[in-house]
Amino acid sequence: MLPASPLRADGDRVWVASVAESDVVPYGRAVEQSAQRIGYWNPVDPRDLLVHLERQSDSHRTVIIHARQPSGTHDIVGKVNVSNVVRGRFMSATMGYDAYDPYAGTGLFAEGMRLVIGLAFAAQPAGMGLRRLEANVQPANTRSAGLLRSLGFRRERHIRHMLWLEGGGRPPSWRDHDSYALTMGETALPYRSNEHSRVVVVVDVRDGGRTARSVAQELGLPVLSSEILSMPQIWSVLADSVGGAVLHLDVDVIGADVMRAGLVEAGVDPDRVMRVTTPAVDQASAVRLALRARATALG
Repeated sequence: MLPASPLRADGDRVWVASVAESDVVPYGRAVEQSAQRIGYWNPVDPRDLLVHLERQSDSHRTVIIHARQPSGTHDIVGKVNVSNVVRGRFMSATMGYDAYDPYAGTGLFAEGMRLVIGLAFAAQPAGMGLRRLEANVQPANTRSAGLLRSLGFRRERHIRHMLWLEGGGRPPSWRDHDSYALTMGETALPYRSNEHSRVVVVVDVRDGGRTARSVAQELGLPVLSSEILSMPQIWSVLADSVGGAVLHLDVDVIGADVMRAGLVEAGVDPDRVMRVTTPAVDQASAVRLALRARATALG
């Protein structure tokens, strides 16, 4: 493996640095004291720091968060792995982390995470020279997800059957995760509003709503139908639908100009809305329509 330049950053209550052999013993104490809490979500091994020591390279960095004023039998606030580094046109990595007792819940770990994020985005050799960081959290682990949101990470997607894990009061299984990310240059405001891709498609097909429902299911969007809602109600609901919607409309009846004005009223660019006029005769055609709708809205 390539030698890794040492990393270090200093905060008011913590300091962070690349893992060292001197961390092994206090790290073992930290993990043992925190095993019950951590083991609910992540594998627990007080000796795994030795593995990370051997793996240190440009593509796998382990950073230890230390308390400036230690409490108890060790000063290890937490451990952060920045791994799966892909450079070239991607310049991205995955973050994995654990906070240790007695420091969990004191705010020290969050302070340390901010320092680690700064090192990840800082230019080499003082930092890792990355552009994007991703962290994946089981949906039920709201404490970890809340930490990421407080650090400015945005929720990007839900990944099914991502990791084989134990814990959580369940047998070992493939666990779903929510993916969070932060990109260099973004304003990392705590709890900033999540960004959502907004797709709106108009289905102008008189088939009892079958095409609209098929396209909506593929896109994961609600159907707003003029057969159920008035046009003012549709525009009002659409305005509050951050992810978009499939509009089941008879454009000949409501008028193209009225439709465009309603889309504008709902905060939607009419030129980014695909109008479907042919029925989806099977699932393949529904998928093609949905893909074209996404391309029109986001491409």
